Amino acid sequence: MDKYPTIHVSLGFGRKKRHSYVKRIRTNRQQRQKQHEPSIIHASSRVSPLDTSMKTPTNLLMTSSSGSAYNRLHSPYFISRDINTNTLYIADYNNNRVMSYASGASNGTLVIGGQGSGTNRTQLYYPVGIHFDSVSNSLLIANYGGQHIVRCTLDYSNWTLVAGTPGMVGSSSTLLSYPTGVTLDPMAGQTNGTTIAGITGLSGSNSTQLYAPYSIRLDNQLNLLVADAMNHRVQKFLRY
Repeated sequence: MDKYPTIHVSLGFGRKKRHSYVKRIRTNRQQRQKQHEPSIIHASSRVSPLDTSMKTPTNLLMTSSSGSAYNRLHSPYFISRDINTNTLYIADYNNNRVMSYASGASNGTLVIGGQGSGTNRTQLYYPVGIHFDSVSNSLLIANYGGQHIVRCTLDYSNWTLVAGTPGMVGSSSTLLSYPTGVTLDPMAGQTNGTTIAGITGLSGSNSTQLYAPYSIRLDNQLNLLVADAMNHRVQKFLRY
């Protein structure tokens, strides 16, 4: 593998696993694994910004009906933005694709996927988490249904494997289980995953445990913020 910055992965539902080349966040197996779908429910297939001065959000992209045309989405999950161009990148879950939308555009551009669910290098499998890396001009994508994290350089329509084994669920340092979130920091990459938050196979609500961690972010001091979904809280873990 190439040496990229450290990648952090949250394993929100299903058995939680670590992953090679990944700093991992863990908990136990969830009932959601049986349904093979994240538990966040989307009321509409659109993206809306919310200005605090407004009483209602403004529809930024799409209509309230789902679809696969380039001006529609079907259960969009995470969004990442290129702050230099204001381009939005959207994980379009049920369309098994990632779309990009230039600032002010009503129609998007297919980045990768849109060929049905699968694990070949031009397909995605229910993408959830997404992170734009401006340094490498690429996207990191948490392929929830494929059990792996991939990197897609924006100049190409295929991906390279970053973490996990496509189609294989597990809890070893080279496997993942239904990854939902992904982020990265500027430190050197690894060849095996390391658990940095939570306890493998054990969910809970004390300060060292997590219960269905869903989304992760790093602050400007590289402390880790975790959306601990089933505990209804956000946890902060100091730089390890």
